[in-house]
Amino acid sequence: MRIHCENCGTVFDLTSSKEDSSPCPYCEHVNHSGNGNGRVVERRARPAGAQPVRGKVGKRDVGTSTMIFPPEAETKPDSDTSIRHATSGKKPIPPTGRPFELEIVEGDDLGKRFIMIKAQMTIGRGVDVDVQLKDPEVSREHCVIECYGDTLIIKDLRSANGTVLNGFLVRRDLLKPNDRIHVGNTTLEVKRPGKH
Repeated sequence: MRIHCENCGTVFDLTSSKEDSSPCPYCEHVNHSGNGNGRVVERRARPAGAQPVRGKVGKRDVGTSTMIFPPEAETKPDSDTSIRHATSGKKPIPPTGRPFELEIVEGDDLGKRFIMIKAQMTIGRGVDVDVQLKDPEVSREHCVIECYGDTLIIKDLRSANGTVLNGFLVRRDLLKPNDRIHVGNTTLEVKRPGKH
């Protein structure tokens, strides 16, 4: 079933088993009108030359209305179930054992390393972030990495140009060592020394 979000206007697919509680994948708003989760959008064939509908999985579709220069990346299928399972009833805490590292492997700050010893690290070009980048294509607060012990989650902070993880445009997703995060013209690699 296709649903139209009352808050941001995103159109997204919804399984019938979650009609009353599934949030919008873009703004995380839960609709509460009429039929459980907002207006159902009819399934119609797209006319030739028409633009894709926001929220549909495919190139440059999710959230493109807020992106200045949407990245050329496929939208990753929903990983909310895995995230909920990994974080259910937990609060972010610093890494247990060896800390994670972020190494800049492409971009103006090439070679810089950032050790994750906090429960949350914000990436951006602003002065109050944990990982400050010189890249002008990066938002002041672009994305955040949250740590739940040995589990990392990346969340896009409604950045102008989006967050790409291993080639997929994501709003939030699980991170693991050797994953590559692309923000603006900068690529960061997740590392955990001593772990392979």
